[in-house]
Amino acid sequence: FQWLNRIRLDRLDQLEAEASPDVPTIEDVVDVLLLPILNPFPDRPEESARHRQFFSRVYSESPQFQKSIRIKGFSETTDRLLKLLRRALPHLSDEDIYWRLHFSAGPLVGTLTHGNRLRVISNGLCDPDDIDDALQRLRGFICAGLEAASFSSTDRVPQPT
Repeated sequence: FQWLNRIRLDRLDQLEAEASPDVPTIEDVVDVLLLPILNPFPDRPEESARHRQFFSRVYSESPQFQKSIRIKGFSETTDRLLKLLRRALPHLSDEDIYWRLHFSAGPLVGTLTHGNRLRVISNGLCDPDDIDDALQRLRGFICAGLEAASFSSTDRVPQPT
């Protein structure tokens, strides 16, 4: 997984340099999360497909197995993403950002592990193997969630007793 973090860190460096002194767009930041998993090798589609299968397998393993994987540099990547998101989404607390990053992983993992189910339930209308389409749809969905209005624990609707 070190190569994954290296790709992400290099892309973060590039984004920050291109946007300076402004903040990269939310879409560009989300692509840092999505592209290295969905299409790590754009010029080698078969190798990208193998990596998607690998990630699908890792994400479908037990939490104990996932915890056993120590990813060097993972905290640096997370810290850099959080810093950018804080600047891009100043209306959100760190708690909101962490939750939203956590929620952002769900659609990606679901696409990787259950893409064929989507093809079946849509009667072939949706093609999860069309990476460009999947990326565009995931990006839009995740960005909408990241940019949504802030939620605080005081906003909770009381549950019926």
